[in-house]
Amino acid sequence: MKHAMSILSRCRLAGVGLALIGAGLVPGLVMAQTTAAPAAVPVSKSRPLPTLALRPLPTGEAVSSRELAPSAHSLLVVVDTNVAASQSLLQTLRASGSEGQGLHIVIVGPENAVNALQREHASRLPQAAWYTAPASVVAATLHLPALPAMIGVEPAGGMGWQYVGNPPPLDKTRSLVGGWLSRPVPPSR
Repeated sequence: MKHAMSILSRCRLAGVGLALIGAGLVPGLVMAQTTAAPAAVPVSKSRPLPTLALRPLPTGEAVSSRELAPSAHSLLVVVDTNVAASQSLLQTLRASGSEGQGLHIVIVGPENAVNALQREHASRLPQAAWYTAPASVVAATLHLPALPAMIGVEPAGGMGWQYVGNPPPLDKTRSLVGGWLSRPVPPSR
């Protein structure tokens, strides 16, 4: 089972499609995954954002994902140039009215495709911070079964929730992103 799951974690399929294919390949896979649509799933408050080396786009010195934790809630968005749903997620984020404030977008894929995708969307999400990192490292470090993914990052650097797979409809994206980024920061103790 562990070997099959590691094979599945390397697949670059999006959303429920991964669960449907996985259910056929791995008999022990939980069947509830095949009927549930992607959704924002709470992550344990005790789980910090893992350390991940990210290279800012279009150029720059590598930074640690730990340096992304601002003084407010932010969103880590992970997209793959080889997954059509990633393009859809970026288009949905653009259409949601966001200018990218509070968004840290990590693009994985071949370097020329990464740069092209960043150039295509950067003008419409001008306040977003753009990064790249190797796909296998990102998926393994963040424990993502599929891409694209959105991860709500708390001010202290913890992972509050994640949404993996096909992007939600525009109104839900607007609600998820806007609601998370506008949350009040708890007072420091």
